[in-house]
Amino acid sequence: MSALEAVQAALMPYLAGGLTTVGGRVYDFIPAESQFPYARLSTPSEIPIDETCWDRTALSIQLDFWSNEKESREVKEISGQAKALLHEREQDLIVPGYVVDSMMVEGIFYSREQETALQRARLMLAIDVQPT
Repeated sequence: MSALEAVQAALMPYLAGGLTTVGGRVYDFIPAESQFPYARLSTPSEIPIDETCWDRTALSIQLDFWSNEKESREVKEISGQAKALLHEREQDLIVPGYVVDSMMVEGIFYSREQETALQRARLMLAIDVQPT
């Protein structure tokens, strides 16, 4: 299993259990009949870093939080919960076969979608792992 697959497999239930506002609705693929609010892991990237003494992988994962509320308060609350769960909390994410060296929230960006009027928060997460 690649580092990205392993991290995503660990991250989905970790977020589903910790983001109380989304009620366990954390998706890779959003079901057509999904309820709001929800979270989605999207646009990940994986960069192998070969070093002299060990191999590690730098991952970048975008987390999208969606709400159908008119105001942005709900997505801000969800992204705040996510930041508290993730930023510099590498010891809390257990990834079988890997050691999580670092986990940092690099930014949170808010928007309102023009066509649907949905509120969105995009959280950019950087994770470095190495095989055990």
